[in-house]
Amino acid sequence: MLNRRAYARIHKLLKKRGITDIEYRKILHENFGVKSSKDLAWPQFPVLMRKLREYGSASYQTEEDRISLDQHDLLMELITDVGIFNSCGYVSKIIRRNISSLGELTKKEAATAIHALKRMKEKRNKGL
Repeated sequence: MLNRRAYARIHKLLKKRGITDIEYRKILHENFGVKSSKDLAWPQFPVLMRKLREYGSASYQTEEDRISLDQHDLLMELITDVGIFNSCGYVSKIIRRNISSLGELTKKEAATAIHALKRMKEKRNKGL
């Protein structure tokens, strides 16, 4: 059985990732065969946390949630303009989630990255 601190970490991550109670219960049932986190053992806790962090990545996204082609093209253009070599690593830092390709981004994450890169480009252009 998990302690209060573990439950707090779970619920903080649920809120941060925007995971609904129904989605959370589905994750618990599909991965651990339980209905509640109270039925989890300690060794399952890090696995659950990883699953929750991954939730919303490309494997869970619907087509509507994924980055649009226009957003992808604009991101690539901004990355080139700013002169970033490791685009996935840099964008991962902006959105605070590890990605292996830009196609894993949600529309919201892409918008955040585009905004940050536009600001960076503006600052660099002012310096010239």
